[in-house]
Amino acid sequence: MVKNKMQFATILAIVMAIALLSFVGGFVIFNVIVMHSIVAKGNEIMVPDLRGKFPARAEEEIREIGLKIEVVGYQADTSVEKGFILNQKPQAGEVIKPGRKILVYLSSGREVVNDLKLVNRSIREAELKFEENGITIDQIFRTYSNTGVDLVIDTYPPPTIKLFSGQSADLLVSLGKHPKVYIMPNLVGKQYVYMKQKLEQFGSIVPEPVYRRDSRAIVGQILSQKPLAGSQIQRGEIVYLNVND
Repeated sequence: MVKNKMQFATILAIVMAIALLSFVGGFVIFNVIVMHSIVAKGNEIMVPDLRGKFPARAEEEIREIGLKIEVVGYQADTSVEKGFILNQKPQAGEVIKPGRKILVYLSSGREVVNDLKLVNRSIREAELKFEENGITIDQIFRTYSNTGVDLVIDTYPPPTIKLFSGQSADLLVSLGKHPKVYIMPNLVGKQYVYMKQKLEQFGSIVPEPVYRRDSRAIVGQILSQKPLAGSQIQRGEIVYLNVND
C-alpha cells in the first residue's frame, strides 16, 4: 500500500514537472517569437510602419521594442491629416539595431500657395506656375485692357486670398487695348473711286466691288454697302460695295 502511494506521488511529481516545463517553455516561445516577432536574428529589429499614426501613439509603440522617434519636419499632403506621420526613415520593413531613432515627417495638410505673381505673365507661364503648385485652371476670361494681348490681368481667387494645392482658379486675360469704334457713313450715291480712297486712308479694307447695272444711277456710283450706314465699325474692317457698271 505504501509502495503504491510512493509510486503515485512520483508519477504526480513527474506530471507536474512536465506541465511546469511546458508552461515555462510556452511562455518563453510566446515572449520571444510572438511578442518580439519583429526582432530578427542578431538582436536586430524590423522597423514598423508608422505612417498615418499620431506621433505620441507611435512613440509608445516603438518604445516597447527598443526604438525611438524624432520629428524632423513637415510636408504638405492632402491625403494625411495635419499633425499625423506622413513619411519615415528608415522605411517600414528595414532591419536596424535597438536604440536607433526613426526620423518622421508630419503632414502639414494642404499646402498654402502664396501669391504666384502672375500679372503681366503669358497664359502659358501662368499654366506652368499653376501646375508646379498643384493648381488647375478652371476658366479663362478675356477683356480689353491696357495690358498686352494674352497677358494675365488678374486671378480669381485674387492673390490676397489663400489658395491651397488641389484647388482650381480662374484667369482674367487681356485682349489688348479697347479698339476705337466709328460710325459707318452712308456711301450710297457716292463715287466709288473717291470713297475707296477715303476708306483705305481710314484703315478699312475695300475688296474689288461687285458691279451691276442700274439705269437710275451713273457709272461708278455706289449702289449698296456692307456694313450698313450707321453701323459701328473699327479700323481694319472689310467694307463691301456694289457699284453701278
